[in-house]
Amino acid sequence: MYRQPPAYQHPGEINTGTSFKSLHRERRHLGNDQELIHHIVEEHGMDAGMVIIAGHHAFVNVAPRADMNDEDKEKEMKKLRRALLREVPRYEVHVRDRNA
Repeated sequence: MYRQPPAYQHPGEINTGTSFKSLHRERRHLGNDQELIHHIVEEHGMDAGMVIIAGHHAFVNVAPRADMNDEDKEKEMKKLRRALLREVPRYEVHVRDRNA
């Protein structure tokens, strides 16, 4: 839904930053990145809270489902961290349980 296909002219251009050599193609920006992070969190069955992007850091607050025990929460948080690192590799992602 929020994932846009990359519109790069050259396969060597990867999405590692918001600065690009050309401005005429559709590119991700900080708002798109926040929407994508919210979408990924919700795909993992958690409620997305505030997402703050500061430089190369992304601070993500999530609320796991109430029916999860501590062990399941930790497993799901690890899966979520891996998914976020895979989808938005330009950020060092910090995931925090907002209910903790």
